[in-house]
Amino acid sequence: MICLPDRPDTTAGHAIPAAFVGPRLPAVAAPPLVPLAAQAAETLALILMGIGQIRSHLGRVSAVSLAPDPGQRMRDVRQDRGSHAINSQTGRCGRVSTDTFDTSRAFDEAFAGQVVHLVEQRGRSERFDVAPCSGEPDWVDQTLFIKPCTGPTIDIGCGPSRLVAALAHRAIRAIGVDVSREAVKQTRGRGAWALRRDVFSTVPDEGLWEHALLADGNLGIGGDPVRLLRRVRDVVKPDGQIIVEVDSYGTGIVRSERSLQAVGRTTPAFIWTVVGLDAIGSVAAMARLVVVATQSVGGRHTATLARRDR
Repeated sequence: MICLPDRPDTTAGHAIPAAFVGPRLPAVAAPPLVPLAAQAAETLALILMGIGQIRSHLGRVSAVSLAPDPGQRMRDVRQDRGSHAINSQTGRCGRVSTDTFDTSRAFDEAFAGQVVHLVEQRGRSERFDVAPCSGEPDWVDQTLFIKPCTGPTIDIGCGPSRLVAALAHRAIRAIGVDVSREAVKQTRGRGAWALRRDVFSTVPDEGLWEHALLADGNLGIGGDPVRLLRRVRDVVKPDGQIIVEVDSYGTGIVRSERSLQAVGRTTPAFIWTVVGLDAIGSVAAMARLVVVATQSVGGRHTATLARRDR
């Protein structure tokens, strides 16, 4: 708190209006001028001292307000060097930077031709083979995914997106979304349209797509097929369709914990779910969808889903 001097008497030396003059008193000799001058000088000095204190305080306030906010400075450092934040995959607090080896980086390595292994919770390991989704569409792809799409189509978890490229060549508006930079790069290299995007974030033209594809087992994205289908339900038109690849009849619903290994590094564990033909109906119902068709061609299976309330 700043204590200012008491306010000086501002009426000193001013004439008093005649209307307020009381009974005439005997004349009193005026006080000597020297003490009055000394008192005025003392009062002026106190005023100047108060003004000086105010200026000093304002100077300190300005210096504080202009100094960099430590929180902002930390945020700037985090933007430049990575941040200490909660990792969405591991749930632990730690430094997040471009060096983090997560599933999207592992997919990058696989699509770039590096050897990547899929490791299951019990330790069983197998080669993560991306060749089928990196090549050209075969006759099974044509039958299950390409020919059924007659209008704007979004391929979720597209990979290098042989499907988006094939649809584009048929003059069908199509887009792929994937978390892998390498997958998006290769899709664009095919002359197709793709974005590096998580399906649970905003995607272009939500609610306007006639078809959505979940091929190559991508119904397992996020580990919760009901949540995923509810999300994709909002992406397509009210009368749109979702074509999902499922496992063979009798598989049911299999949920497992997996990780990916490449070049001596291992990703945090993630949940993947496989749904069979026998279980897709109940999974779809929980997402307010119905199965309107199924196909089995060349050892692969799909179910076509639509809104239950359309």
